[in-house]
Amino acid sequence: IATKRGVVKKTSLSEFTRINQNGKRAITLAEDDCVIDVIITSGKDELVLATKKGKALRIDENDVRVMGRTAGGVRGIKLAEDDELLGLCPIFENGLIMMLTENGYGKRLEFDNFSQHHRGTGGQLYYKDKNNKGEVAAVLSILEGEDIFAISVNGQIIRISSDQISKQGRAASGIRLVRVSEDDKVIAASRAPAQPEENIQTDGEVSDANEPKIENVTP
Repeated sequence: IATKRGVVKKTSLSEFTRINQNGKRAITLAEDDCVIDVIITSGKDELVLATKKGKALRIDENDVRVMGRTAGGVRGIKLAEDDELLGLCPIFENGLIMMLTENGYGKRLEFDNFSQHHRGTGGQLYYKDKNNKGEVAAVLSILEGEDIFAISVNGQIIRISSDQISKQGRAASGIRLVRVSEDDKVIAASRAPAQPEENIQTDGEVSDANEPKIENVTP
């Protein structure tokens, strides 16, 4: 479990075998905090904790001890005053990190761009906002060939082939993947199995002529 204030917590799934109709407490939160991501791990995984300002910390999950349901967790990543944790990215074979900014720019990164450090440290820069490309809105682990759903604040969505998204280093600020209106922002992204007939055909940075725009979701 990860929270926006950089707290992480690991709890055994056996703690949730019987859940009442009104639920069970999974973590005790500070008043100014909230849960932002939950993933299932094997107990032997490595994770990348990524923030909205573009910092990322690679840790071994064994650096986080197993705690009971009501515990509050421990510091996962040290945050700048104006930053917050955005997501947990499990590292798996042949996987990549995909990031997307609020203004529709994105890139893919190899996990090898990040060296492992102890939890509670500040991490490494994986993105810097240049030319008003916006803060990071979504970050997730993906496989080659998967598709990405990008979702906007106004409830619009687009499907993007991840293979058309450039692989770039930590210093790069990404390419435009989708154009959003001035009153809209990308707020989240999710991975999906590839659907070739819906893939975006691009060569490098998307041009205005074939640039995908966020459109209404078909019910």
